[in-house]
Amino acid sequence: MKELGKRGLYLVIATMVLLLLPFTVHADEKYTITFESNGGTAVEPIEADTWNEVKNHLPFPEKENNIFEGWYLDEEYTNKVYRMIEEPEEHNLTLYARWIDSEHMIDMSKVNLTIDDLIAGTELTLKEDSEGNTRFGYIQTPSVNIKSSDTHVKIQETIIGDGSDYVEGALEEGKDYYITIFLVPEDGYLFNWPIRGAQATMLINGKEVGEVVNYGQDEYDPEKPIMERSNYETHLRVKVTAVKKEYSILEGANQTYTKGKDLTIKADGELEKFVKLLVDDKEVSEDNYTKKSGSTIITLKSSYLETLSAGNHEITFVYNNGTVKTNLTIENKTNNPKTGDSMMIYLITGLLSIVGFISLIIYKKKQTN
Repeated sequence: MKELGKRGLYLVIATMVLLLLPFTVHADEKYTITFESNGGTAVEPIEADTWNEVKNHLPFPEKENNIFEGWYLDEEYTNKVYRMIEEPEEHNLTLYARWIDSEHMIDMSKVNLTIDDLIAGTELTLKEDSEGNTRFGYIQTPSVNIKSSDTHVKIQETIIGDGSDYVEGALEEGKDYYITIFLVPEDGYLFNWPIRGAQATMLINGKEVGEVVNYGQDEYDPEKPIMERSNYETHLRVKVTAVKKEYSILEGANQTYTKGKDLTIKADGELEKFVKLLVDDKEVSEDNYTKKSGSTIITLKSSYLETLSAGNHEITFVYNNGTVKTNLTIENKTNNPKTGDSMMIYLITGLLSIVGFISLIIYKKKQTN
């Protein structure tokens, strides 16, 4: 029994050693990091107990006429330390500095984002994020038109919501919507955010706006877009009110159809937003008209116009965010004979007139005699 008790004690001790061994080995295995600054100021190696400690104590070298972009695990700059979530298995690492020429810095205080009005009636549909990003769940297509004055600033995505959820269906006139805009710099460029006081600045529709880095606000100030910013990407959230779009006919309103001629109408909507043409609320096949830009120029073919009944008809230009209408008059159609038939009638009528005239002369001569 005594021998058996000793064996049990040894077994317990051995088990505890085996269980604690991995923790002991891992605790002793520090990260040893050396740095290749690639022409920047020299950086001394560091040691750290954890990977998070490494990430939190990365040095910032300097290089003339260059901006430090970050440290990478590889010389091809494909694995950025700042964005790594999982700890690397290797504990003796060399990190490589990536530099951006200062000429490739984008001064965000000079970048003007042009954000078009949200137009009431625009249909929004939900679809899954193509990148499988579940933080936002869905992106909106089509979305509001957003342009950057700097070609190196790319509009990656836009999301439209109403403050509590994503929007599907037609936008309502007078209702506030929140547009989340994802901006990324073109490859090889970095954002430079000038700080004024406690806020960064940029231009939206030509107006300088400040920054509030807080997505949890209950009330959103349209003068201060909500921003999360970095050198690599920016999430920008602004409030926009849906308005009614008023299109108009520039040329060719209320025309009367002239037989045998095509008919042209010009509206001021962008051709890119043109969806379809209606006549009396029925869609017209594109075989029956041509369209070209400047703004939207529609030419209805005479072969189609001949099929319309006499009287007034309503023509509607349908855009993805509005409509505009005008009238078209088709005059009463008469069953005019064909040209060949007309000539025959004229000939017969002429002959009958001549015969009648000769008959009248003969009759008068007989009366005289």
